[in-house]
Amino acid sequence: MPSETITDADDASPESAEQWSPSAPGQGIRYRPMLLNAVLSVVTLVVFWTWPQLTGSTRVIATASVIGVSSVWFVMWLAFGSRIRMRLRCMLLAALAGLVLLAVSLLRVHAYTGDLVPILTWRWSSEPHSEEFGVGERPTNDAPIDTTPSPHDSLSFLGRDRSAVVKDVRLFRDWSARPPRLLWRRSIGDDAGFSSFAVVGQVALTQQQSGDQELVVCYDLLTGDVLWTHADPIRFESTIGGIGPRATPSVDQGKVYTMGATGVLNCLDLQTGSRLWTHHVLEENDAVTLRWGIAVSPLVVDDLILVTTGHDDGPAFATLVAYDKQTGDVVWKTGHDASSYSSPTIATLDGKRQILIVNHSSVTAHDPVDGTLLWEHPWSSVSSNTSQPVPISDRQLLLTKGYGNGAQLWEIGKTGEDWRVKELWHEPRLLRTKATSTVVRDGYAYGLSDGLLECVDIAAHTRRWKERGFGHGQVLLVDDLLLVQAESGDVVLVEAAPARFVEVARLPALSSRTWNYPVLAGAYLLARNEQEIACFELPLATPASRD
Repeated sequence: MPSETITDADDASPESAEQWSPSAPGQGIRYRPMLLNAVLSVVTLVVFWTWPQLTGSTRVIATASVIGVSSVWFVMWLAFGSRIRMRLRCMLLAALAGLVLLAVSLLRVHAYTGDLVPILTWRWSSEPHSEEFGVGERPTNDAPIDTTPSPHDSLSFLGRDRSAVVKDVRLFRDWSARPPRLLWRRSIGDDAGFSSFAVVGQVALTQQQSGDQELVVCYDLLTGDVLWTHADPIRFESTIGGIGPRATPSVDQGKVYTMGATGVLNCLDLQTGSRLWTHHVLEENDAVTLRWGIAVSPLVVDDLILVTTGHDDGPAFATLVAYDKQTGDVVWKTGHDASSYSSPTIATLDGKRQILIVNHSSVTAHDPVDGTLLWEHPWSSVSSNTSQPVPISDRQLLLTKGYGNGAQLWEIGKTGEDWRVKELWHEPRLLRTKATSTVVRDGYAYGLSDGLLECVDIAAHTRRWKERGFGHGQVLLVDDLLLVQAESGDVVLVEAAPARFVEVARLPALSSRTWNYPVLAGAYLLARNEQEIACFELPLATPASRD
């Protein structure tokens, strides 16, 4: 009988094979629940990211929810339903827990983008510290400050008329041939707030945070030197909205008017920064702070300073309060709707000069003489109202808002003694301006619609074009150009033309999340965010040429 050759393979028994299997003896790994989890997650994410009605922040929240549920499902499958051998199962679970602990120990959430995407940074990375400004810590400048008025002064939020339109300035377009010149740059910390600038003569004024002090700071426009500071012992902070003041100063006849994030209204001397009068607006009007802080920029109308308050918290509540700009005395107060993050503005509609306010759930118009309510119309109370109302003509008003609300065009006029408001159209998918406002040129509106730069034909209420890559930044109109401050910190020139999107020039002005409005005062561009300020001299076009 021939001899048999015994091999290793022949010696392998079913029992020995099970010894090296990743699954439990006699059972295979159950892959179907894991595959079903993956397929459902992918399909859900595709639906969320292709559904046009959803906003960017809604998509981010939905994505985080899907990832969270999917992760829990995966861990439960691995721990209880996978049939993986216990030893290997425990090793995998321990590895996952270790990765999570490692990530938590190495990374922290520094801030959030406008779409609520967390901005991560290393835990050991050093934070830029704000300069320690404060009353008495930096001597007041003894030399007179040059506040000689200029035609290009930007005296309040979004300019003289709060339209975000820069008049009588034409920019040279080829920045490769004549690039912008950096005049100065300075760090102001990591939590300095979201105010913009008022510019008069050779000075620029803004609000910022320094530790536990809320500041008004006066800078030399051309050098960045601090001329004076005013400090209040106030610190506003919210988890997503960030730290510090939000509103922009207003300048009028040698005085600076500022509103802090908790409702402190100050009148300061433009030359020295000394306080002339002050009001705790919320406390005096039975109001409480808005969720993301008070963001109203004081409005100067004739002899009055006007500000909105906050949420209703008592019988003495009023939405809008008018103060004598010289003495600070209360002249009149009015309104019953909670305030929003928009600022009052002055406009003439159907021949009548009136103060317009976008409130929490309505838009109201008031007579500037005594605050009399002229008209009131509902406006979406779903999430935050931030954008400014834009008069299109003597009888038309454009309203825009993010969070899926979109744009509406109203016709406003007086019939006999009664004012009437008629909604001409409403397009939820157009001009969803979350943290910015719209500018208008030649019948077309331009704005950052849920982070996309968009051009809209107002008469036809249709989109002409839209472009990605800007985020929740800000937009100014400069002649026939859009000056766009991208959320990334870049400043971009874009043709204000309906035919197609044309990028003209780009400047990497700042290097981190930027929500603050830029200011263009003649050739001088001031860009800032919560960490730094930069001032550039932009090349201007000659009257005979646009390029």
